[in-house]
Amino acid sequence: MKKKGENKKIKFVVFLVPFFIIVGLFLIYFNLPKKEIDKPNMAILFSYTANKKDHYFVHLKPNPFYKEEVLSEGLEYASSAIDKVVVNFDYNIKSSSKANFNYTYDIKAELTAKPKNIEGSSDIWKRDFALQNQRTDQSLNVDSYSLNEEAEIDYSYYADLVRNYELDYGLAINAVLKVKFNIATTVTFDNQSEIYNDVIELDIPINNTVTKFSKNYEANKIKYIYEQPKNIVNDDKTPNYFLLSIGISLVVLSIAFLIYYYSNTTINYKQKYHKNINYVLKEYAELIVTVTNKPNLGKLKKMHLNILDDLIDVAEQQHQNIIHWEKEKDKESDLYVITNDYVYIFTVTSKELREK
Repeated sequence: MKKKGENKKIKFVVFLVPFFIIVGLFLIYFNLPKKEIDKPNMAILFSYTANKKDHYFVHLKPNPFYKEEVLSEGLEYASSAIDKVVVNFDYNIKSSSKANFNYTYDIKAELTAKPKNIEGSSDIWKRDFALQNQRTDQSLNVDSYSLNEEAEIDYSYYADLVRNYELDYGLAINAVLKVKFNIATTVTFDNQSEIYNDVIELDIPINNTVTKFSKNYEANKIKYIYEQPKNIVNDDKTPNYFLLSIGISLVVLSIAFLIYYYSNTTINYKQKYHKNINYVLKEYAELIVTVTNKPNLGKLKKMHLNILDDLIDVAEQQHQNIIHWEKEKDKESDLYVITNDYVYIFTVTSKELREK
């Protein structure tokens, strides 16, 4: 039977140590330094949608091959046949309620170049061009406003510029002209304002033999204005470092005790087991035969004995050896006495041996 001291220790480990850990975590959680948290109330006061599109026409140089002087968008074009590109930008904001809109806009082109046939290379040349200077306007107490602007791209000029760069520097490049309609809108509703920056971008490859333009923007974008955010503030911004240190100490010491207890228990378990099995092997050495594999018991009826002396008595009465097989290393061994019809089994563990 287990001693009273051991029972008390087990109860301490099972009940009190987890309790100390929970108390420690509680103290840590409620005494950590906390910051103000900005949490917006998600009630939507106002929404607006930006709608964007562009369409373009490609004007060709005089040539004997094309009947048309102007080609529509979405085709592939022979680069050397392009004279200019005319782009129309359409921009519209539609809101859920009337508001004030102040906006500035311009059209710019950005010519960028990367080395040809080098994957992952960055831009080696970049140059900006103003196609339309910045303008400012406003629409007050309305639920929408629209902009329609046109830009004319002298494709031949940019193609010559890129060709000269390649000739002067002896470097083959991939060049793209990014034509951008930039819009910055200040939306004011219910005494709240926000700035929304938007862009319509058309990318035009310059020095490819055959080129195809690409549109680089999201056609529709919805935006919201929410109620003013409210701050969630700690009632006590200064943490109680004394209670925090107690909480950390409780958790650390409890975990350390658990590690010590279970490692020590494992060591004690092995020591008790080895003490028991060594006693049996030494005390009854003339009867015991140790094997490395489990005996083949076949269809013999099994009788499990709880008292070691009972097994010794059976072995002596039946004039049989006791077979010792370590069932689990450093933990458990089985002792067998095999007769014609029965196999008698006694198991040695770390538990106290029961003898008459």
